[in-house]
Amino acid sequence: MTMTNEHLPHGPRGASRGGDLQNIREDVKVGIPRGDGHEETRVVAVTAETPDGKRISWTSVGVFWRADDGTWRRGKNVATIRSKELAAVADALMKLARRPDSAASPQRPPGARAPEHRESSGRQPERPLQPPTVDDGFDEKEIF
Repeated sequence: MTMTNEHLPHGPRGASRGGDLQNIREDVKVGIPRGDGHEETRVVAVTAETPDGKRISWTSVGVFWRADDGTWRRGKNVATIRSKELAAVADALMKLARRPDSAASPQRPPGARAPEHRESSGRQPERPLQPPTVDDGFDEKEIF
């Protein structure tokens, strides 16, 4: 699907994507639903223009999430793959997909995540950082 200018995650044509690049087009090549349907992994072909008029393109892979108003928003973690790297990355992914241990793992049923997993605003609530506690039955004093 081609995203229209009004629905580009970074604004309409001409909006800066960072630096001096001007975003021209983003084509969602695939959106794969995740979990309860409020997230999806997307592969997006992006075209932008440099200040001197040169068009450049790349592919991004990342998780998008659906906001309360129904719009899809890009998550924080996105992998950007340069066009010249795409064939090698695709080949590596296909090799991984053919491995016997790459069979699909079962998905969690809808609602299985804790309500605080993702707030509707896309931001986690502020919580004090606590070090993880591990009780593995191991006593450090035994070896020293």
